[in-house]
Amino acid sequence: MVVTGATGFIGGALVRALLASGAKVTTLHRGSHGRAAMEALGARARVVPLKAGAALAGALSGQQVLFNFAYDVRAGAEDNLKAFDALHDAAISAGIERFIHAGSAVVYDAWPKGPVTESGSCDNPVHDPYRIAKRSMDQTLMNGMLPAIILQPAIVYGPGSSLWIERPIAAMRQGGVVLPEPVGRCAAVFVGDVIQAALRAAILPDPGRERFLISGPDTPSWADYWHAICGLAGQGEVILEPLGQLTAEAGSTPILQTTTRPPLAARISAAGRKVLGHERFESLVARAQQLRGPSGPVRPDHAALELYASDPSVSIEKAQARLGYAPRYSFSAGINACRA
Repeated sequence: MVVTGATGFIGGALVRALLASGAKVTTLHRGSHGRAAMEALGARARVVPLKAGAALAGALSGQQVLFNFAYDVRAGAEDNLKAFDALHDAAISAGIERFIHAGSAVVYDAWPKGPVTESGSCDNPVHDPYRIAKRSMDQTLMNGMLPAIILQPAIVYGPGSSLWIERPIAAMRQGGVVLPEPVGRCAAVFVGDVIQAALRAAILPDPGRERFLISGPDTPSWADYWHAICGLAGQGEVILEPLGQLTAEAGSTPILQTTTRPPLAARISAAGRKVLGHERFESLVARAQQLRGPSGPVRPDHAALELYASDPSVSIEKAQARLGYAPRYSFSAGINACRA
C-alpha cells in the first residue's frame, strides 16, 4: 500500500494504523520533511514530488492500493489540482487497483445547512479554493477508469489537528470566541473513525467509483465544541450574541475570492515552513502570540458565522451499509483522547 500526505494529521494516523495491521506501507514525500519519522515507524519512505513523469509512476509500480491524503492547504487550488492530476495519471499508468481518496463533505451544495447526502448536488458556484479543488478531484475520480473510493468526512478533529484543536486552543488563550444565538451543531468526527473508514475502504468487495460521507455518532452544538476547547486550553470564554447582530456585523455576503491562488498570508506561511521546518515555524508563531498577549475573543466572519449557525445533518447511512462503518468515538470520548 502507498500513502500520500503521510506527514499530515490524518495521513500520519493512517500510516500508523496500516503498519499496526501488518501492512507493508510506502509513503511518498514532496521533500525530505517527515521521511525519517516514517522510516522510524517502519514504512518505506520515498521522496517523489507529485509531478507528471516517470518517477511518480515508478514509485507506484507494484502497489495495489493508493491512499491519497495529500492536500497542501498553504498552496492554491491550481497547484493542488496539478499534483492530484499527476498522481491520478501515474496511478493509471502503474496499474493501481484501488484509489482511496480523502475528499470532504464541503463539496455538496447543502453544506453547511444540511441535510447532506451522497445523492446531493455539487453544482452551485463556489468561491472557496479548497471546495473548488475538492469538487474537481471528486469529478475526475467519479468519471475516471480506476476503482475509486472517495471518503468525505465532515469536521475531523483529534490530537495533532491544527485546524480544529491547536488553533482553537490558541484562540481560547487569546481571549475566547463569540458564537451566534441560536447556535448550530458541529458535524464532528474523530480522526480514529476516519481511519476506520479508510481501512474498511481498502477491503471493500467489488469497489466501483463511490463516495461515502463520514461523520461521528453524535453532533455536539458549537457551544459544546468550544466549551470543550476551553477545557483543553485551561482558559478562555464562550460568548453568545444574537445571530442578527453578528450577521449585520459580518455582512450579508462573503468576500468573494477571484483567484485560486492562496492569500498572501498563506504564501508567507508556506515560505516560512519551507525554510524553518513545520514544527519550528509553528513554535515561533505560538511564541509570537504569547508575547503579543491576549487579543480578545475571536469574532466570526461570514463563513464562520454560517457554519456556527447551521446544522449540517450529515448522513452516514451509505457508509454504514456498504463499508460497515460504525463510528466509535463520541464527541466526549474524542476530546478525552485529545487530553492524553
